[in-house]
Amino acid sequence: MVTDFIGWAGAGLLLIAYATTLSGKKLSGGVFHAVNLLGAMGIAVSSLEKSAYPAASLNGVWSIVAFIGVVRWVLNHRVGTPINADDADE
Repeated sequence: MVTDFIGWAGAGLLLIAYATTLSGKKLSGGVFHAVNLLGAMGIAVSSLEKSAYPAASLNGVWSIVAFIGVVRWVLNHRVGTPINADDADE
């Protein structure tokens, strides 16, 4: 029951991130990456509990990608020097 809630919350977070991007109201870089990270982790946890390994794997990898985005965003804003030009405007 708890993992179902975690999975649905994760799905909702991923949909929020995607919908805001499509609507042109892009979330700030750090928020976008954090929402993706939490959403993917939520679905991964729920999928693992249900032995849905393809979904768990996909969202596990998505969590790693989003985690890298969070780390890069934090480093860019702590040091003040963007890692690459694409991150300069976030």
